[in-house]
Amino acid sequence: MGRPRKIALEPGKTLKAQLAAFSLYRKRRLDPTRVGGSAADSTIEAEQNTCLRFLGWLRSKEREANKERSRYAFKVFRDHKVAKYIQDYLEELTKAGRAWSTAGDYCNALHSIICYVERNEEVASQAQLAIWRLRQQCDKQAKIDGVWRKRKKNWITWEQAQEARVIASKRYKQFKGDNLRKKAGLCRTALVVALHSILPVDRVGVLRRLCIDKTLVEDDLDFAIDLRGTRDWG
Repeated sequence: MGRPRKIALEPGKTLKAQLAAFSLYRKRRLDPTRVGGSAADSTIEAEQNTCLRFLGWLRSKEREANKERSRYAFKVFRDHKVAKYIQDYLEELTKAGRAWSTAGDYCNALHSIICYVERNEEVASQAQLAIWRLRQQCDKQAKIDGVWRKRKKNWITWEQAQEARVIASKRYKQFKGDNLRKKAGLCRTALVVALHSILPVDRVGVLRRLCIDKTLVEDDLDFAIDLRGTRDWG
């Protein structure tokens, strides 16, 4: 079965304003109505895109009589059926081949939107709780799929990864030619393999933020990763 075609909603004036306000809410370093810290620009953009895809999907499922533009803004997240809408959306995506881990990410994004919409409520709504449970169920299913999923043809064991690191390092150290481009390529390969096989980072975002003398800093003749100053990098 093929994946559903992309039907992201084209936002009108109201929804654009709401998305902009949501972005500011997620960016602020301190906000008493928000649980957790501020978010990076890339995270906020992904959440907004998920919102538009969900609203576009919802609009495509309803009758023409219900397709007034004003309905497909943030007020839909106050609908008492919103958790069921999201459940149906996730089920359709996974049946069409999307990974359960992706469904879990969509849950996170939509949960953030609902938390924003209900930010002034004293207690979490049933919708918030329901979507959080859906996220947990997606995570569990993703772990089950991970156990049984076929490995990619280029998959190697951890021992093979260590052997690859030793080989890459030897090739760089043993190179004696004058071709600087080739030497730089061997050096880059050795560094990349070492980075992934000696002490793998816990998030890909760490790799994206690595920069010599800024986040990758020398410390007593060794190097350490320091991401404390990267909150505003996006």
